[in-house]
Amino acid sequence: MDNNQRELIIAQNQQPDSITDGQQHLSQALSTHQRQLQQRAVASEQQEDSLVLEKYGVARTNDHGLVQYKMAGSTENKILFETTAGSTEFAQSKHRLDAITQEKINDLKSKYHVSFSLDDENAVRPWVQSKTHADRLVPGAMLKARAPRLSELMGVEAALQSSQPSQFLAVGKHPDQQIGLKFYFLKTPTFGKSTYDAGLYAADEKGKPSVFFEPDLQPDRPITAADAFQKHEDVKTSIEALAAHEIAHNAEWNMGLWDPEKLKPIAEKLGWTTSTDSSYWLLKGNSGEFFRLTNDGLSSDKGWIRCDQKGAALANDGKPVADPSAAPHLTNTEVRQRALVRPPTDYFTAPDEMLADSLMLLRVGEDGRKELIKSGSEVYNVIKDFDQAEIDLRFGKSADGNSKKVRLPNGNLVDNNDDSRQVISSFDKSLI
Repeated sequence: MDNNQRELIIAQNQQPDSITDGQQHLSQALSTHQRQLQQRAVASEQQEDSLVLEKYGVARTNDHGLVQYKMAGSTENKILFETTAGSTEFAQSKHRLDAITQEKINDLKSKYHVSFSLDDENAVRPWVQSKTHADRLVPGAMLKARAPRLSELMGVEAALQSSQPSQFLAVGKHPDQQIGLKFYFLKTPTFGKSTYDAGLYAADEKGKPSVFFEPDLQPDRPITAADAFQKHEDVKTSIEALAAHEIAHNAEWNMGLWDPEKLKPIAEKLGWTTSTDSSYWLLKGNSGEFFRLTNDGLSSDKGWIRCDQKGAALANDGKPVADPSAAPHLTNTEVRQRALVRPPTDYFTAPDEMLADSLMLLRVGEDGRKELIKSGSEVYNVIKDFDQAEIDLRFGKSADGNSKKVRLPNGNLVDNNDDSRQVISSFDKSLI
Protein backbone atom coordinates (compact mmCIF):
# COMPACT_ATOMS: atom_id res chain seq x y z
CA MET A 1 0.00 0.00 0.00
CA ASP A 2 1.48 3.37 -0.97
CA ASN A 3 1.14 6.65 0.93
CA ASN A 4 -1.66 7.95 -1.29
CA GLN A 5 -3.81 4.87 -0.69
CA ARG A 6 -3.13 5.07 3.07
CA GLU A 7 -4.11 8.75 3.05
CA LEU A 8 -7.31 7.91 1.19
CA ILE A 9 -8.32 5.20 3.69
CA ILE A 10 -7.54 7.46 6.66
CA ALA A 11 -9.65 10.19 5.10
CA GLN A 12 -12.56 7.80 4.61
CA ASN A 13 -12.40 6.57 8.25
CA GLN A 14 -11.92 9.93 9.95
CA GLN A 15 -14.82 11.32 11.95
CA PRO A 16 -15.30 14.85 10.61
CA ASP A 17 -16.62 17.77 12.61
CA SER A 18 -19.27 18.12 9.92
CA ILE A 19 -20.41 16.37 6.76
CA THR A 20 -19.06 19.26 4.68
CA ASP A 21 -15.60 19.07 6.28
CA GLY A 22 -15.48 15.33 5.63
CA GLN A 23 -16.42 15.72 1.99
CA GLN A 24 -13.75 18.37 1.48
CA HIS A 25 -11.09 16.24 3.16
CA LEU A 26 -12.02 13.19 1.09
CA SER A 27 -12.11 15.26 -2.12
CA GLN A 28 -8.62 16.61 -1.44
CA ALA A 29 -7.26 13.12 -0.82
CA LEU A 30 -8.86 11.80 -3.99
CA SER A 31 -7.48 14.73 -5.99
CA THR A 32 -3.95 14.11 -4.69
CA HIS A 33 -4.20 10.42 -5.50
CA GLN A 34 -5.46 11.07 -9.03
CA ARG A 35 -2.74 13.67 -9.63
CA GLN A 36 -0.08 11.15 -8.59
CA LEU A 37 -1.52 8.54 -10.94
CA GLN A 38 -1.54 11.03 -13.82
CA GLN A 39 2.07 11.98 -13.15
CA ARG A 40 3.09 8.34 -13.16
CA ALA A 41 1.20 7.77 -16.41
CA VAL A 42 2.93 10.74 -18.04
CA ALA A 43 6.35 9.54 -16.84
CA SER A 44 5.66 6.04 -18.12
CA GLU A 45 4.50 7.36 -21.49
CA GLN A 46 7.61 9.55 -21.81
CA GLN A 47 9.78 6.50 -21.16
CA GLU A 48 7.88 4.60 -23.84
CA ASP A 49 8.33 7.49 -26.29
CA SER A 50 12.07 7.59 -25.58
CA LEU A 51 12.39 3.83 -26.06
CA VAL A 52 10.62 3.97 -29.44
CA LEU A 53 12.85 6.83 -30.60
CA GLU A 54 16.07 5.18 -29.45
CA LYS A 55 15.32 1.68 -30.75
CA TYR A 56 13.57 2.47 -34.02
CA GLY A 57 14.21 6.16 -34.82
CA VAL A 58 10.44 6.64 -34.64
CA ALA A 59 8.52 9.50 -33.01
CA ARG A 60 5.44 8.50 -30.96
CA THR A 61 2.68 10.96 -30.04
CA ASN A 62 -0.58 10.57 -28.12
CA ASP A 63 -3.26 13.09 -29.02
CA HIS A 64 -6.29 12.51 -26.78
CA GLY A 65 -6.04 8.76 -27.09
CA LEU A 66 -4.97 8.60 -30.75
CA VAL A 67 -1.39 7.26 -30.81
CA GLN A 68 0.60 7.96 -33.97
CA TYR A 69 3.99 6.67 -35.09
CA LYS A 70 6.13 8.67 -37.56
CA MET A 71 9.78 8.59 -38.68
CA ALA A 72 11.58 11.10 -36.43
CA GLY A 73 14.17 12.16 -39.02
CA SER A 74 11.81 12.52 -41.97
CA THR A 75 10.41 15.83 -43.21
CA GLU A 76 7.57 14.12 -45.08
CA ASN A 77 5.50 13.77 -41.89
CA LYS A 78 4.02 10.49 -43.09
CA ILE A 79 2.28 8.30 -40.51
CA LEU A 80 3.68 4.79 -40.24
CA PHE A 81 0.56 3.70 -38.42
CA GLU A 82 -1.84 4.92 -35.76
CA THR A 83 -3.78 3.15 -33.07
CA THR A 84 -5.92 3.74 -29.98
CA ALA A 85 -4.30 4.18 -26.58
CA GLY A 86 -4.82 1.37 -24.10
CA SER A 87 -3.12 -0.93 -21.65
CA THR A 88 -1.79 -3.19 -24.42
CA GLU A 89 -1.11 -0.52 -27.05
CA PHE A 90 2.58 -0.08 -26.40
CA ALA A 91 3.41 -3.79 -26.44
CA GLN A 92 1.38 -4.32 -29.61
CA SER A 93 2.94 -1.32 -31.33
CA LYS A 94 6.46 -2.46 -30.44
CA HIS A 95 5.66 -5.83 -31.96
CA ARG A 96 4.40 -4.07 -35.07
CA LEU A 97 7.56 -1.92 -35.32
CA ASP A 98 9.72 -5.03 -34.95
CA ALA A 99 7.82 -6.61 -37.84
CA ILE A 100 8.18 -3.50 -40.03
CA THR A 101 11.91 -3.34 -39.29
CA GLN A 102 12.47 -7.01 -40.11
CA GLU A 103 10.41 -6.67 -43.28
CA LYS A 104 12.64 -3.76 -44.35
CA ILE A 105 15.78 -5.82 -43.69
CA ASN A 106 14.42 -8.71 -45.74
CA ASP A 107 13.46 -6.38 -48.58
CA LEU A 108 16.92 -4.77 -48.75
CA LYS A 109 18.63 -8.15 -48.62
CA SER A 110 16.48 -9.40 -51.50
CA LYS A 111 16.67 -6.27 -53.67
CA TYR A 112 20.29 -5.17 -53.15
CA HIS A 113 21.96 -8.38 -51.86
CA VAL A 114 23.32 -6.61 -48.77
CA SER A 115 23.25 -7.72 -45.15
CA PHE A 116 23.12 -6.11 -41.71
CA SER A 117 24.60 -6.66 -38.28
CA LEU A 118 22.73 -8.43 -35.51
CA ASP A 119 22.54 -7.49 -31.83
CA ASP A 120 25.83 -8.23 -30.06
CA GLU A 121 27.44 -9.62 -33.23
CA ASN A 122 31.24 -9.63 -33.51
CA ALA A 123 32.18 -6.90 -35.99
CA VAL A 124 35.90 -6.21 -36.19
CA ARG A 125 39.12 -5.93 -34.21
CA PRO A 126 40.59 -2.48 -34.98
CA TRP A 127 44.34 -2.11 -35.22
CA VAL A 128 45.75 -0.35 -32.16
CA GLN A 129 49.19 0.69 -30.99
CA SER A 130 51.09 -2.02 -29.16
CA LYS A 131 51.60 -1.37 -25.46
CA THR A 132 55.08 -2.90 -25.61
CA HIS A 133 56.24 -1.70 -29.03
CA ALA A 134 55.11 1.84 -29.90
CA ASP A 135 56.03 1.39 -33.56
CA ARG A 136 53.76 -1.61 -34.03
CA LEU A 137 50.04 -2.06 -34.55
CA VAL A 138 48.27 -5.06 -33.10
CA PRO A 139 44.64 -6.26 -33.21
CA GLY A 140 42.62 -4.60 -30.47
CA ALA A 141 39.58 -5.77 -28.57
CA MET A 142 36.64 -7.11 -30.55
CA LEU A 143 34.04 -4.44 -31.34
CA LYS A 144 30.42 -5.49 -30.99
CA ALA A 145 27.57 -4.41 -33.26
CA ARG A 146 23.85 -3.89 -32.82
CA ALA A 147 20.85 -4.33 -35.06
CA PRO A 148 19.95 -1.25 -37.15
CA ARG A 149 17.08 1.08 -36.39
CA LEU A 150 14.23 1.35 -38.87
CA SER A 151 15.30 4.94 -39.62
CA GLU A 152 18.85 3.78 -40.41
CA LEU A 153 17.55 1.10 -42.75
CA MET A 154 15.52 3.72 -44.59
CA GLY A 155 18.59 5.95 -44.96
CA VAL A 156 20.71 3.06 -46.22
CA GLU A 157 17.91 2.10 -48.59
CA ALA A 158 17.94 5.59 -50.13
CA ALA A 159 21.73 5.37 -50.54
CA LEU A 160 21.55 1.93 -52.14
CA GLN A 161 18.85 3.03 -54.54
CA SER A 162 20.99 5.91 -55.82
CA SER A 163 24.38 4.16 -55.61
CA GLN A 164 23.85 0.85 -57.34
CA PRO A 165 25.77 -1.07 -58.55
CA SER A 166 28.41 0.11 -56.07
CA GLN A 167 27.05 -2.12 -53.30
CA PHE A 168 28.32 -5.24 -55.10
CA LEU A 169 31.75 -6.66 -54.31
CA ALA A 170 34.56 -7.20 -56.81
CA VAL A 171 32.36 -6.30 -59.77
CA GLY A 172 35.31 -6.29 -62.16
CA LYS A 173 36.36 -9.84 -61.36
CA HIS A 174 32.93 -11.44 -61.23
CA PRO A 175 30.40 -9.27 -63.11
CA ASP A 176 27.51 -11.67 -62.50
CA GLN A 177 28.01 -12.28 -58.79
CA GLN A 178 25.34 -11.02 -56.42
CA ILE A 179 27.31 -10.48 -53.22
CA GLY A 180 26.76 -7.12 -51.57
CA LEU A 181 28.23 -5.14 -48.72
CA LYS A 182 27.47 -5.77 -45.07
CA PHE A 183 26.47 -2.84 -42.86
CA TYR A 184 27.54 -2.86 -39.22
CA PHE A 185 26.15 -0.52 -36.57
CA LEU A 186 28.76 -0.46 -33.82
CA LYS A 187 28.18 -0.31 -30.07
CA THR A 188 31.76 0.86 -29.38
CA PRO A 189 33.66 3.54 -31.35
CA THR A 190 36.39 2.19 -33.61
CA PHE A 191 38.88 4.76 -32.30
CA GLY A 192 37.95 4.39 -28.64
CA LYS A 193 36.28 7.80 -28.50
CA SER A 194 33.22 9.57 -29.77
CA THR A 195 33.43 10.13 -33.53
CA TYR A 196 30.04 11.60 -34.32
CA ASP A 197 28.95 11.42 -37.94
CA ALA A 198 31.71 8.95 -38.78
CA GLY A 199 31.44 5.92 -41.00
CA LEU A 200 34.15 3.57 -42.11
CA TYR A 201 34.74 1.28 -45.09
CA ALA A 202 36.94 -1.68 -44.16
CA ALA A 203 37.06 -5.46 -43.94
CA ASP A 204 35.11 -7.06 -41.11
CA GLU A 205 36.25 -9.85 -38.80
CA LYS A 206 35.71 -12.36 -41.60
CA GLY A 207 37.64 -10.29 -44.14
CA LYS A 208 34.57 -9.14 -46.07
CA PRO A 209 34.47 -5.51 -47.30
CA SER A 210 31.91 -3.79 -45.10
CA VAL A 211 30.54 -0.45 -43.97
CA PHE A 212 30.74 0.44 -40.29
CA PHE A 213 28.71 3.15 -38.60
CA GLU A 214 29.95 4.63 -35.34
CA PRO A 215 27.70 4.47 -32.23
CA ASP A 216 26.78 8.16 -32.11
CA LEU A 217 24.18 8.09 -34.87
CA GLN A 218 21.39 10.21 -33.38
CA PRO A 219 18.01 8.48 -33.78
CA ASP A 220 16.31 11.66 -35.04
CA ARG A 221 18.96 12.71 -37.58
CA PRO A 222 17.79 13.36 -41.16
CA ILE A 223 17.09 10.09 -42.94
CA THR A 224 17.59 11.13 -46.57
CA ALA A 225 19.64 13.81 -48.26
CA ALA A 226 16.35 15.48 -49.19
CA ASP A 227 15.46 15.64 -45.48
CA ALA A 228 18.77 17.40 -44.74
CA PHE A 229 18.34 19.88 -47.58
CA GLN A 230 14.74 20.52 -46.48
CA LYS A 231 15.98 21.31 -42.96
CA HIS A 232 18.77 23.52 -44.40
CA GLU A 233 21.37 21.26 -42.80
CA ASP A 234 24.62 19.92 -44.21
CA VAL A 235 23.71 17.01 -46.47
CA LYS A 236 26.30 14.88 -44.66
CA THR A 237 24.13 14.91 -41.54
CA SER A 238 21.76 12.52 -43.31
CA ILE A 239 22.02 8.76 -43.01
CA GLU A 240 21.69 8.48 -46.79
CA ALA A 241 24.71 10.70 -47.45
CA LEU A 242 26.81 8.96 -44.81
CA ALA A 243 25.99 5.56 -46.31
CA ALA A 244 26.43 6.81 -49.89
CA HIS A 245 29.94 8.07 -49.05
CA GLU A 246 31.02 4.68 -47.70
CA ILE A 247 29.39 2.82 -50.60
CA ALA A 248 31.38 5.13 -52.91
CA HIS A 249 34.57 3.77 -51.35
CA ASN A 250 33.48 0.31 -52.48
CA ALA A 251 33.05 1.76 -55.97
CA GLU A 252 36.64 3.00 -55.80
CA TRP A 253 37.76 -0.49 -54.80
CA ASN A 254 35.76 -2.06 -57.63
CA MET A 255 37.43 0.32 -60.08
CA GLY A 256 40.91 -0.60 -58.84
CA LEU A 257 41.70 2.69 -57.12
CA TRP A 258 43.24 0.81 -54.21
CA ASP A 259 46.29 0.95 -56.47
CA PRO A 260 47.85 4.45 -56.04
CA GLU A 261 49.00 4.41 -59.66
CA LYS A 262 45.39 3.97 -60.83
CA LEU A 263 44.19 6.64 -58.40
CA LYS A 264 46.73 9.24 -59.59
CA PRO A 265 45.05 10.16 -62.93
CA ILE A 266 41.69 11.00 -61.36
CA ALA A 267 43.41 12.58 -58.36
CA GLU A 268 45.22 14.95 -60.71
CA LYS A 269 41.91 15.98 -62.23
CA LEU A 270 40.63 16.75 -58.73
CA GLY A 271 43.61 18.97 -57.95
CA TRP A 272 45.91 16.51 -56.17
CA THR A 273 49.43 15.30 -56.79
CA THR A 274 52.03 13.33 -54.85
CA SER A 275 55.24 14.50 -53.29
CA THR A 276 58.36 13.79 -55.31
CA ASP A 277 59.06 10.62 -53.30
CA SER A 278 55.33 9.64 -53.28
CA SER A 279 55.25 9.82 -49.47
CA TYR A 280 52.40 12.34 -49.31
CA TRP A 281 49.29 13.35 -51.17
CA LEU A 282 49.51 17.09 -51.84
CA LEU A 283 46.60 19.38 -52.63
CA LYS A 284 47.49 22.01 -55.23
CA GLY A 285 46.85 25.64 -54.36
CA ASN A 286 45.46 28.27 -56.73
CA SER A 287 48.70 30.27 -56.52
CA GLY A 288 51.08 27.44 -57.30
CA GLU A 289 51.56 26.33 -53.69
CA PHE A 290 50.97 22.91 -52.15
CA PHE A 291 49.23 21.79 -48.96
CA ARG A 292 49.34 18.55 -47.03
CA LEU A 293 47.51 17.18 -44.04
CA THR A 294 49.49 16.48 -40.90
CA ASN A 295 46.85 14.61 -38.87
CA ASP A 296 43.87 12.34 -39.47
CA GLY A 297 41.73 15.29 -40.52
CA LEU A 298 38.95 14.37 -38.11
CA SER A 299 40.02 16.63 -35.26
CA SER A 300 38.79 20.18 -34.96
CA ASP A 301 42.24 21.78 -34.80
CA LYS A 302 44.21 23.10 -37.75
CA GLY A 303 45.66 20.11 -39.57
CA TRP A 304 47.00 21.49 -42.85
CA ILE A 305 50.40 22.99 -43.60
CA ARG A 306 51.80 24.70 -46.68
CA CYS A 307 54.66 22.69 -48.18
CA ASP A 308 56.93 22.37 -51.19
CA GLN A 309 56.59 19.62 -53.80
CA LYS A 310 58.74 17.34 -51.64
CA GLY A 311 56.20 17.71 -48.84
CA ALA A 312 58.59 19.72 -46.66
CA ALA A 313 56.88 22.26 -44.39
CA LEU A 314 57.11 25.95 -45.27
CA ALA A 315 56.70 29.15 -43.28
CA ASN A 316 54.44 31.98 -44.44
CA ASP A 317 57.38 33.55 -46.28
CA GLY A 318 57.99 30.30 -48.18
CA LYS A 319 61.14 29.34 -46.29
CA PRO A 320 61.61 25.72 -45.10
CA VAL A 321 60.62 24.79 -41.54
CA ALA A 322 62.48 21.83 -40.10
CA ASP A 323 59.70 20.76 -37.71
CA PRO A 324 56.26 20.51 -39.40
CA SER A 325 54.55 21.02 -36.03
CA ALA A 326 56.19 24.47 -35.86
CA ALA A 327 54.94 25.50 -39.30
CA PRO A 328 51.84 27.72 -39.65
CA HIS A 329 48.74 25.53 -39.70
CA LEU A 330 45.55 26.04 -41.70
CA THR A 331 41.95 24.91 -41.28
CA ASN A 332 39.92 22.93 -43.79
CA THR A 333 38.01 26.09 -44.66
CA GLU A 334 41.20 28.07 -45.35
CA VAL A 335 42.68 25.34 -47.55
CA ARG A 336 39.42 24.79 -49.38
CA GLN A 337 39.34 28.48 -50.30
CA ARG A 338 42.94 28.39 -51.55
CA ALA A 339 42.70 25.11 -53.47
CA LEU A 340 43.23 25.04 -57.22
CA VAL A 341 40.19 22.76 -57.50
CA ARG A 342 37.62 23.61 -54.84
CA PRO A 343 36.63 20.47 -52.89
CA PRO A 344 32.83 20.09 -53.10
CA THR A 345 32.54 19.46 -49.33
CA ASP A 346 34.64 20.22 -46.27
CA TYR A 347 35.83 16.60 -46.07
CA PHE A 348 38.88 16.13 -48.32
CA THR A 349 41.60 14.50 -46.26
CA ALA A 350 42.88 12.65 -49.35
CA PRO A 351 41.86 12.32 -53.02
CA ASP A 352 39.87 9.13 -52.40
CA GLU A 353 37.84 10.91 -49.70
CA MET A 354 37.23 13.91 -51.95
CA LEU A 355 36.14 11.51 -54.69
CA ALA A 356 33.82 9.61 -52.34
CA ASP A 357 32.08 12.79 -51.16
CA SER A 358 31.81 14.00 -54.76
CA LEU A 359 30.23 10.72 -55.82
CA MET A 360 27.85 11.02 -52.90
CA LEU A 361 26.71 14.46 -54.08
CA LEU A 362 26.27 13.22 -57.65
CA ARG A 363 24.10 10.33 -56.52
CA VAL A 364 21.84 11.66 -53.75
CA GLY A 365 19.62 13.71 -56.03
CA GLU A 366 19.33 16.98 -57.88
CA ASP A 367 20.19 19.14 -54.86
CA GLY A 368 23.40 17.17 -54.42
CA ARG A 369 24.37 17.75 -58.05
CA LYS A 370 23.72 21.45 -57.61
CA GLU A 371 26.29 21.43 -54.80
CA LEU A 372 28.76 19.44 -56.87
CA ILE A 373 28.64 21.82 -59.85
CA LYS A 374 29.85 24.63 -57.56
CA SER A 375 33.32 23.11 -57.88
CA GLY A 376 33.16 23.60 -61.64
CA SER A 377 31.92 21.74 -64.68
CA GLU A 378 35.24 19.90 -65.05
CA VAL A 379 34.94 18.28 -61.62
CA TYR A 380 31.26 17.56 -62.27
CA ASN A 381 32.08 15.76 -65.51
CA VAL A 382 35.02 13.85 -63.97
CA ILE A 383 32.69 12.45 -61.31
CA LYS A 384 29.96 11.67 -63.84
CA ASP A 385 32.44 9.83 -66.04
CA PHE A 386 33.77 7.80 -63.12
CA ASP A 387 30.24 6.86 -62.07
CA GLN A 388 29.34 5.84 -65.62
CA ALA A 389 32.51 3.76 -65.95
CA GLU A 390 31.50 1.66 -62.95
CA ILE A 391 27.96 1.28 -64.31
CA ASP A 392 29.40 0.10 -67.62
CA LEU A 393 31.69 -2.33 -65.82
CA ARG A 394 28.69 -4.18 -64.43
CA PHE A 395 26.06 -3.73 -67.14
CA GLY A 396 28.25 -3.38 -70.20
CA LYS A 397 27.67 -1.55 -73.46
CA SER A 398 25.50 -2.33 -76.45
CA ALA A 399 26.82 -3.31 -79.88
CA ASP A 400 26.91 0.35 -80.95
CA GLY A 401 29.22 1.20 -78.05
CA ASN A 402 26.64 3.06 -75.97
CA SER A 403 26.12 2.39 -72.26
CA LYS A 404 23.21 0.06 -71.48
CA LYS A 405 22.38 1.86 -68.23
CA VAL A 406 22.66 5.50 -67.10
CA ARG A 407 21.95 7.37 -63.91
CA LEU A 408 19.26 10.06 -63.84
CA PRO A 409 19.77 13.28 -61.85
CA ASN A 410 17.53 11.87 -59.09
CA GLY A 411 19.92 8.94 -58.69
CA ASN A 412 17.80 6.27 -60.36
CA LEU A 413 19.55 3.78 -62.63
CA VAL A 414 17.61 3.34 -65.88
CA ASP A 415 17.94 2.09 -69.45
CA ASN A 416 19.89 4.36 -71.76
CA ASN A 417 17.37 5.61 -74.30
CA ASP A 418 16.20 8.86 -75.87
CA ASP A 419 13.97 9.73 -72.90
CA SER A 420 16.62 9.18 -70.23
CA ARG A 421 19.26 11.03 -72.23
CA GLN A 422 16.88 13.97 -72.63
CA VAL A 423 16.24 14.13 -68.86
CA ILE A 424 19.98 14.12 -68.12
CA SER A 425 20.81 16.66 -70.80
CA SER A 426 18.06 19.08 -69.74
CA PHE A 427 19.14 18.96 -66.09
CA ASP A 428 22.83 19.45 -66.87
CA LYS A 429 22.01 22.44 -69.08
CA SER A 430 20.01 23.95 -66.20
CA LEU A 431 23.19 23.97 -64.08
CA ILE A 432 25.13 26.16 -66.49
